[in-house]
Amino acid sequence: MAEKRIEWTQQQRHAIDARGGDVLVAASAGTGKTAVLSGRCVSIVSDKSLCPDIRSVLVLTFTEAAAEQMRSRIAERLKEAYLETRDPHLRRQLMLLQGADISTIHAFCKRLITEYFYKLELDPTFGVI
Repeated sequence: MAEKRIEWTQQQRHAIDARGGDVLVAASAGTGKTAVLSGRCVSIVSDKSLCPDIRSVLVLTFTEAAAEQMRSRIAERLKEAYLETRDPHLRRQLMLLQGADISTIHAFCKRLITEYFYKLELDPTFGVI
C-alpha cells in the first residue's frame, strides 16, 4: 500500500515548525488549515522537551466535526510517527490522546463553567441557551 505523504508549502511548514510564539493560520475553506494545525500539534507533542504529556495541550476549533477531524488526524500522524520510529514517547502520547483537550471553544468553556461554577457563584444546575 503506497504511503500518502503530505507536501507542505513553505508557509505551511513555517506554521508547523514555528516555536516561541503564537501562530495565526488564516486561509479559505479547503486549503489545509486543519491539516496544518494537526501537523503542528503532532510536531509539538512529539518533542518530549516541549510536551511530556499530550493532556497538557489545548486544541480548540469552532465545530464538533472539525474537533473530531483534528483528533483523528493527530492520532493518525502520531501512529505513523510511532510506527516509523518506535519511540516510546510517541506511543505514550498516542495512548493518552483520548484524554487530551481537543474540542470546540464552546465545549471547553462549558466544561470550565461546569467545573468551577462555585467560583463563579453560579447555580450548579445552570443551563446553556
